[in-house]
Amino acid sequence: MNLIVAATTLAVVLAGWPAAWVLPIGPPAGPAPVVHGFDPPDQPWLAGHRGVDLAGTVGAEVRAAGPGVVAYAGPLAGRGVVVVDHGTLRTTYEPVTASVTLGDAVAAGQPVGTLAAAGSHCAPAACLHWGAREGQRYVDPLALVGTGADIQLLPLDERTLSGDPPPPASTALGWPVASPHVTSPFGIRVHPVTGVLKLHDGTDFAAACGTPIRAAAAGRVTDAGERGAYGLQVTVDHGRLRGTPVTTSYGHLSAVTVAAGQTIPAGHAVGRAGDTGLSTGCHLHFMLYAAGQVTDPMPWLPAGQAASPPTRLASGPLPRPSDGAGHHPSSPRPRRPDPSLPHTRPRSSASQVTLPTLPKKRSVGARRTPHRAQRTQARRQRRGHPPCLPLRHAQR
Repeated sequence: MNLIVAATTLAVVLAGWPAAWVLPIGPPAGPAPVVHGFDPPDQPWLAGHRGVDLAGTVGAEVRAAGPGVVAYAGPLAGRGVVVVDHGTLRTTYEPVTASVTLGDAVAAGQPVGTLAAAGSHCAPAACLHWGAREGQRYVDPLALVGTGADIQLLPLDERTLSGDPPPPASTALGWPVASPHVTSPFGIRVHPVTGVLKLHDGTDFAAACGTPIRAAAAGRVTDAGERGAYGLQVTVDHGRLRGTPVTTSYGHLSAVTVAAGQTIPAGHAVGRAGDTGLSTGCHLHFMLYAAGQVTDPMPWLPAGQAASPPTRLASGPLPRPSDGAGHHPSSPRPRRPDPSLPHTRPRSSASQVTLPTLPKKRSVGARRTPHRAQRTQARRQRRGHPPCLPLRHAQR
């Protein structure tokens, strides 16, 4: 019933309001204060900017860009999100403190909430991330307002939008692995284990099992232990970096080498790479919280350094972490024979190694060592068989 009412309301709204679209923040007719423009990825699973960031101030009014029905209004991945359904098109607004609820009909330019600080793409400054999607394809939302609204590009790297001094040009964090190679970036993706389309709340770095994982900056360990899907995880509070409270987390570890409450310097080993938790193999899941909100960690890491592939061993398998049975992380993983290959001795060749000759099988009457005979008698007694007499007693 609610869906029928919403669909009817949407038809009335679309019929009763002009097709004109407006900017969701600032002057409705422009200019559009664009901080980050639309930059979709070449492939849906790659990193990109699937919307535009518009400069604003915390508490500023956020409007619906066009007529439609509210499809979502509430927190999502640590930030407030409003989604408006316009029929074949949906627009999203974040971070927003919503003033509308699910199913509300809105007109173009009608307020849907106010701009929030938590989860801003422009932290420590405030900005609105405005997105538009037609089916499964992201489109440039600025195309919805036509050519009537001018665009004013604001270089956030040169000055902040709030008028405060710009953040330092130097990087705030160091690489948590020696040879950084991103295998899965921060953003929306299909989870490789569950198959669910959801936010990947960190950056995955390739790391062989047992590789040391190091703190990206100096700080205090606030948590270290088993954390569900994240496996063994270490969290470090770095205080304020670039004027923003920053915390980093290191997930899927095979071993933890620090304890909660411990103060550590930058580059200190917090654990070893593993595949604990909901994981498909050894790697590091690196997370960053800025002002308490999960954030893409890449802009905080050193720029201009090529992400080289991980270093592999010269020969043999990769090392594995300790499994609790005394295996050292540097011990090689034993290889099991391939059942599809015939177990035959290779032909003699100058380049081949001669296999050692196996000892011949003992004869029936061969004397057994006492410990072996005792094990045999114990097995027969457990199975309910009579004790086996030695051959010399049977001949008497």
